[in-house]
Amino acid sequence: MDWTNLVVGGVLCVGEAEEEEAEDRKHHSGSCRLAAAPSRSAFYPPRPPLDAPHLPALSSYYAGVLIGLISLYRHVIGGKSSVAATKVMAILRNGKSDSWETKTSLFDSMVSSTLLYAAEIWGTRYLKVLERTQVRFIKSLLHWPRNTPNYVTRLESGRSPLSVEVLKVINYWTKLSLMSDERLPRQCFNRLRTLDSSIGKPDPTYNWVSQVKMIVAELGCQGMLSCVFSQGLMRFKDEIMEKIRNHHASKDIDRVLNSKSNPRYRKICSFNVTRPEDYLQFRALNLNKLRAVSRLRVASSVLNVLMTITVVKIYKSDLVAAIENVHFIILVSAEILGMITLLRKRKLIISIYTLIGKDYFDYENTLDDECLETKRSAMEKAKRRKYFIQRIFVSCIFCACITVSVLRPVLKILYFDPSEGTPDDGFVRVAMVTVWTPFDKYQWYSVAFIWYCECVIAWNTPSIVFGSTFFFLFALEDLGVQLQLLKKSLANVIQRAKRIDGPIEEGIKLCLKYSIRHHQILFT
Repeated sequence: MDWTNLVVGGVLCVGEAEEEEAEDRKHHSGSCRLAAAPSRSAFYPPRPPLDAPHLPALSSYYAGVLIGLISLYRHVIGGKSSVAATKVMAILRNGKSDSWETKTSLFDSMVSSTLLYAAEIWGTRYLKVLERTQVRFIKSLLHWPRNTPNYVTRLESGRSPLSVEVLKVINYWTKLSLMSDERLPRQCFNRLRTLDSSIGKPDPTYNWVSQVKMIVAELGCQGMLSCVFSQGLMRFKDEIMEKIRNHHASKDIDRVLNSKSNPRYRKICSFNVTRPEDYLQFRALNLNKLRAVSRLRVASSVLNVLMTITVVKIYKSDLVAAIENVHFIILVSAEILGMITLLRKRKLIISIYTLIGKDYFDYENTLDDECLETKRSAMEKAKRRKYFIQRIFVSCIFCACITVSVLRPVLKILYFDPSEGTPDDGFVRVAMVTVWTPFDKYQWYSVAFIWYCECVIAWNTPSIVFGSTFFFLFALEDLGVQLQLLKKSLANVIQRAKRIDGPIEEGIKLCLKYSIRHHQILFT
């Protein structure tokens, strides 16, 4: 048999099939926006003539998927399913379906079927990679942050991991076990079993049997491993599949119960691993409301909850007000965090102030006149700089506070448009910052309460934020003075030693002792 012609003939057949697929994609390109498929020239070399004595050696080849030297197709997994997921999102967006079952059915029929085609054979080594497609689809559908934990995504939506579908490989194993020895799949199966039981630790990377055995062993089914090569597996097949489902469900529940990033979610989760949360099945809620409720449930902090409420309620009608609210929430949170931090670090801050007040270190009359002059000059310059920074910044902060807390509310009252917003939206727009309140916004005491809270924030924030900034700058100025003094004291060791009664060597040792001690206090 002419193997060269056979291989070349196969290449030609694959090439023709790819050209037909390209024509089909070109014909349907206007119906939907899909990711462009790789061109033939990107993967295919020029076709060798049929009478070529040798075929060129390549590092990769495209035959539906990109085949490399290692033959592990991890980089192409999910490519086609991503295109299918994009198409599903377009269908849901255009159809405006309010049924959660419709969304999951479309995902299963278009995305899962594409992604998991023949996954019983190739998917056992890619269980974690396959799951990314499902969680990304749900997060994209409900507009969740990308850092939302996957276990929260599965429990909230009532979805099992896609790896459960892949692990139906047990069914395929059963079929292989019942095949006759003349069948080609059974011969391959027997060869993989032989390699798995060979001497030494088997490498599961390329051995399908080893991969399945590792999965079964992880589930605690070691007692069933003795019968996996016989018809006894038929009796345990359903039990193994049930253990697989329970294993993944228990892992997700355990992660929720022990979660440190979102401990609040365990209090509102129903822990029903077979069906989604009840609100997802309410047809009275449209998709935007579902997204708002779901984001509030999976938010990992109170700050995320507040910002979600703010943006969801007003982002459509008043984007500027939404930005102001988010800025106000972040500012309040930063102020509270700063106050807590200052209270926790108060001992350290007091010790630093004490060191600055004591001038860091006392040389006990071992400094010469030149060192004392350097210290005096540096302290005078630092004092002038601190005075300038203090006056300029305090003036700017005072003007900004007056503008925000007095002038801006006055201008809002004078130029307030009553038609802005809806009467029952709950937003007080004549305050310094447009903010939502649960009180009646037309009652004077509710508006006064909002003004009072915002004034407290407006006047306390500069004292905390800029106060800590001033402290840092002033501490740097004093540190600079001490560094200049340390530099000069090391340069004038001999002049300082001559002023001390006694041998010059003892004087140098004493002066160096003080300078080294000064250095240790500054940098330790």
